[in-house]
Amino acid sequence: MSFVYATCLWIKGRKRLSFALVITGTLLGSVAIASTEPLIYEEPAALRFGTDVLVNIGVFTGLSLLAITYINRQAKAARDLFVSLGFGVIVTLSQAVVDPYAALGITVHAPSMSASFFVFLRSTRWAIAGSSDAVILTRAALITIAGSAIIAVIDYGYLIV
Repeated sequence: MSFVYATCLWIKGRKRLSFALVITGTLLGSVAIASTEPLIYEEPAALRFGTDVLVNIGVFTGLSLLAITYINRQAKAARDLFVSLGFGVIVTLSQAVVDPYAALGITVHAPSMSASFFVFLRSTRWAIAGSSDAVILTRAALITIAGSAIIAVIDYGYLIV
């Protein structure tokens, strides 16, 4: 949700606030991942609060900033798909390098991250075209739910059924 609103702020020229929102969002998101994955995979909790959290913060922040500047362009779906595949692979490989548990699920995680990034890239342009902050934030929440659902179904679908 913070990514979508940060994109809106960036376009409005409020780049410092946008950057602060990206940092806050990636920090909270990385901590949320670190807090929930040990429960899902029954891993040692201490592992989740090490370098993998720092890597997630760095990678998600960097990719968010790249995506924010990219979204200003009116790209076709094919280009967004290519960018999303690249982002998904970058996230997955960086997580696999620092976390041996993540490396086991690399073949599933890359497609889920890529699909989620695609939803964010395609939908953020729609969200920030909203007429008010309330509309933009509502759309951002819907996009976040959709992106999270894609990751949950692809990465953890076997646990859901």
